[in-house]
Amino acid sequence: MSLFQKLSVETFVIAILLSTLDIVALSPALSSIMVEYHHHSIHWSVWIISLHLAFFSFSLPIMESWAANTGRYKVFHVSLFLFAFGSLVIAFSNMWVWMMWGRVIQAVGAGGIVPYVAVQARRMISKGSRYQKLFVILMLAGCLVFTPLFTAALVYLFSWRSVFYLYFLLSIFLFVLSRRWMVVERPGRSRPIHGEGIFFFGAMILFLMTAVTSTDLLHGWRAWTQPHVIPLWIIALGLVVPLFMIERQSRQPFFEPHLFAHWRLWLLYFQVALTGFIWMALVLVPAWMIHLYPLHHILSGAVLSYILLCSVVSLPLVLRLTAKWSFKGISVLGFMCAAISYAVLAWVPAGWFHLLTLAILGAGLTLTQAAPAHRLLFRWVPPRQIKSALMAIGMFRAAGGALGLVAMARFFSSFHPLTNNWFIVGGIQEALVIMAQHHVMVLAAWASGVGLVLSLFLPIHNRR
Repeated sequence: MSLFQKLSVETFVIAILLSTLDIVALSPALSSIMVEYHHHSIHWSVWIISLHLAFFSFSLPIMESWAANTGRYKVFHVSLFLFAFGSLVIAFSNMWVWMMWGRVIQAVGAGGIVPYVAVQARRMISKGSRYQKLFVILMLAGCLVFTPLFTAALVYLFSWRSVFYLYFLLSIFLFVLSRRWMVVERPGRSRPIHGEGIFFFGAMILFLMTAVTSTDLLHGWRAWTQPHVIPLWIIALGLVVPLFMIERQSRQPFFEPHLFAHWRLWLLYFQVALTGFIWMALVLVPAWMIHLYPLHHILSGAVLSYILLCSVVSLPLVLRLTAKWSFKGISVLGFMCAAISYAVLAWVPAGWFHLLTLAILGAGLTLTQAAPAHRLLFRWVPPRQIKSALMAIGMFRAAGGALGLVAMARFFSSFHPLTNNWFIVGGIQEALVIMAQHHVMVLAAWASGVGLVLSLFLPIHNRR
């Protein structure tokens, strides 16, 4: 790969890592947020994760273009301010709408942090010794594994707001640390990205999220034709038309040169969206394990940390496989592991082998996330369009994750509409919660099966 291609891939990887850290940090706190805002159903409560994920992916291309033309260091400081301000808005909010606005501001700030972090990560890895590289990798792996444990303990000892106070302190720490790592750069050498297509794509995903949240999925076709639902579906699907028109007429389109070029790219983007869908099922797996094995809900963080540990441990093997196998083979194996794991969790009674099932699930999710989609893009997309193509893959992955979490939460609420917490213990309420979570695991297994089928239709391209 050329230097430009490597930097684009590293930005792509850093974006996945930061979004994953936010998801696993907030997952143990989600039940406490549901309890405090009890007047909101579960399918609206999960928007605190889904909305951030969606806006993070939408803002990343625009912030990255702004950083390339203005300077990554300057944009990094502005983004840190936005991230810190959003964290404080959430921490002091007493209304749901203010919390959502805070998450949007946080997401925009996080999108501007990525370009600077990607450059610094490349400098540290390229100039550091072998042991320094290993230390950085182990630090990142440790942060990923221990974050759910830490936030679960933080929420148990204090409250969910302490997580966002910690976000604020983290932004201050990064600001102080960045003063030591000045970047000498020459801004203004990159073509600016016109955000019209990104705006319509983002609006389409937000309307789809609202439509899925508002639709009772168990009422059949009548649920899709309710007066308060059908306008949302019409607007969401209708926004595809102006998206096509804007991209065709723009001088510097974001999607048109690659997304509309060939059916293979459509297949790839839908397959990548399903990787985000099955990844977000991890948010509900700890609650399911808490009910299978009567445990305290604080241990939900431990369950999530165990899955992430298995995912990190399997990463060296997955990277060795990516050097020998094609994207198609790795994706098929990953979706197969995920489908089997979710099916076992849904239908097999509690037993010691569930530990092995969670380990296979972690390895399968690593396979789907680490599958080298960029190799296909390097073969199918001209070099000047690689960056926007990678950004589009990230946006589809995030859109699949955001829609997937909303759909699974809506599915859960359809089976048990009266609850606002999935950690209820005792009585008929717990029985209904268990039934709802069982069907969510089945939905995740079906989504993994669909991803497996789509992966089988992708062409085989081995490494050059």
